[in-house]
Amino acid sequence: MKQLPLGIIPLLSLLFFLVSKRAFEGAGDDSQLFTIFIGVSNVIAFFIPITIFIFYLLTSSIMFNLLDEKMHPGRMAIVICFSFLPVLVSAGVYLLMLYGVNPIGLTIPDMRIFSHAGWGGFFIILLLMTREEFHLSFFKATLISLFPTILVMGLRSLI
Repeated sequence: MKQLPLGIIPLLSLLFFLVSKRAFEGAGDDSQLFTIFIGVSNVIAFFIPITIFIFYLLTSSIMFNLLDEKMHPGRMAIVICFSFLPVLVSAGVYLLMLYGVNPIGLTIPDMRIFSHAGWGGFFIILLLMTREEFHLSFFKATLISLFPTILVMGLRSLI
């Protein structure tokens, strides 16, 4: 039962791949270079959730050490996996929309807001579950959950 949350990451990777694949269908350009570009984009899309999972597992470990707290990698992996649930829902709805099924009446521009809400849900769940699972203060849980992302985004804006 404890391994069930770990299935979220492969499922999300598959969804990201399918969204990327469907988004490029009917692009109309049959050139070999464009076909290679599509293939590379699909592979990158597949690895995005895995990369994000690894990033949060590693940076959480670093933050726990900096804050002199004890992290259990298995428990943190489960917390991170559960945090992906809103993103999973968002990607699933987007894939359905790309196939012409619109379960909640969103438009493609609405999906941007829906997607941001999914990622917002990711951070909220990550913060709250980290706090509860490891019995941390709200401040420490916030640092562990958000600081690495804020740091990377800040460095990215400088580059």
